[in-house]
Amino acid sequence: MKQKKKSKVTLTLDPISKQISNSNRKSYSFFTKVINPLYKLSTNTGLQLALIVLLPLIIYSHVIHYGFLLDDETIIKDNIESLSDLHNISDAFMRDAFFREPQTSSYILYRPIQTVSYMIDASISGADPWMYHFTNLILHLFTCIALYYMLLFFNFSKATTFLGTLIFSVHPMLAGDVSWIGARGDLLIGFSSILLVLTMGYYFKTNKPILYLLHVFIFLISVFAKETIILFPLLLILYYFISLKHEQKDKRIIKFIVSWIFISGSYLLVKSVFFQDNVPNSVFGVPAFIKNLDFLPAVISKVIIPVSLPLFPLFDSFSVISGLFFILISLFISFRLYKRKNWLPLFGLIWFMLLIIPPMFFRQNHFELLIINLEQRIYLPLIGVAITFCYLISLVLKRNLMGGIIVIGSIIIIVFSGLAYIHSEAFRDVFRYTQAAIDKNPDNFDAYNYRATKFYEIHDFPAALENYKKATEIYPDRNIDFTIAKIKFETGDYIGSEEDLTLIINSDSTTASGYYERGLVKEVKGDTNGAILDWKRAYEHGVEPAGIKLKKYVR
Repeated sequence: MKQKKKSKVTLTLDPISKQISNSNRKSYSFFTKVINPLYKLSTNTGLQLALIVLLPLIIYSHVIHYGFLLDDETIIKDNIESLSDLHNISDAFMRDAFFREPQTSSYILYRPIQTVSYMIDASISGADPWMYHFTNLILHLFTCIALYYMLLFFNFSKATTFLGTLIFSVHPMLAGDVSWIGARGDLLIGFSSILLVLTMGYYFKTNKPILYLLHVFIFLISVFAKETIILFPLLLILYYFISLKHEQKDKRIIKFIVSWIFISGSYLLVKSVFFQDNVPNSVFGVPAFIKNLDFLPAVISKVIIPVSLPLFPLFDSFSVISGLFFILISLFISFRLYKRKNWLPLFGLIWFMLLIIPPMFFRQNHFELLIINLEQRIYLPLIGVAITFCYLISLVLKRNLMGGIIVIGSIIIIVFSGLAYIHSEAFRDVFRYTQAAIDKNPDNFDAYNYRATKFYEIHDFPAALENYKKATEIYPDRNIDFTIAKIKFETGDYIGSEEDLTLIINSDSTTASGYYERGLVKEVKGDTNGAILDWKRAYEHGVEPAGIKLKKYVR
């Protein structure tokens, strides 16, 4: 009598802890119903890529309806006529990242390719922000796809690659980059950094010249998109020695190095032709780095525990302390990896550190009072974390813990997806974003000032006055004092406006604008003689409109 063959399920990607026992048909039936779809998913590239694109698309599709925020208004709204005409592309290379003329700012961010990308968006949607947001979303999806193929190139299994890429795609720390138009440069270099690794890696495998030329072109575009990528060749050189160098006399790396140096030098030369930086040490250098030291542990903590976002200049104690703990763990892991010569996960950690530290040498004056979004700095470094994370996944799979990986990975993806969606809501409009900043730091002068300006623009004068007053309580500002006096004047509170302007004049008797504005108030109140006296003072200090007013009353 022939013995029936026992049916079994075999997964070849990563080890699985338990073989299926067919002694219990019900449990076997349940197992096959659950595992078979997962098996297909763990081996089917098409299904994996579909989910890698679909999940972040679902989470972030609503950002297309968001408006302009922070630097978006300065860069895009204030220059929409020039940006909308693609014939002005040459202007992108002769202006800074804020589309300002040379020598009009104390420090320069030169990112012409980023500007060109905005110009392409502007040619499609004009002053409507939907296309700018759509481009950010598409760049993020492209980056996720590229990351998937890079991890496969590093010989991670499809299951490991899929899980690592999916978690990266929905990581809440990247919600700001996708939701905020101003993060465009970081999205561009995030995508291009992976392409640089792939083109270089495949070139050393196949020796096809087209891959070298493509690599050079991508690096050229990247450098002119955001200057941070100039440091990336250091990682590529490290990658060459730990993975690509097979022969002692392999000198192909030399032409890559020459290309990187030439392109980086060209960028610096072109920038110096149009712009000249004048950055004080308090903004750039070692003093700035020392003041930014709490940034590193806070960021590391939020990469692992992505809560209490957005990431603003002031960090909570939990993030800093837990971040220091994670740094100690990372140093221990790095030492073990070095001793065992496990270069790839160490490469991922170096990727993160090399690209997260340099921005710490930059700090704006009165940094703690500003409403700066720091999360866009995380996009490129987080790709390195994805490499190390995939290595850790592969270690767990080798210990036959596939079931645990599925459960924990699913929980992480679900939680991260929810957090990413919630966090992206903070970038919907000015009022949500400023409230998030104030919740993190009640003494955020910039948040109150920015929100007050928006209330003023929509003619909500009581709300504007309330926020302007809170801003000046935190940090006295003469321009805001004038604005408060102006709002009172426009709303008919002439007495209050005059009192505020008098306080301004008493604190600075040479303020020509104060005299001129108070003269306008006195004119409306019927105090012509008082108005003339104020305009005389203003005219003596060079305010031309005061002279026009004097001609009206003095013959």
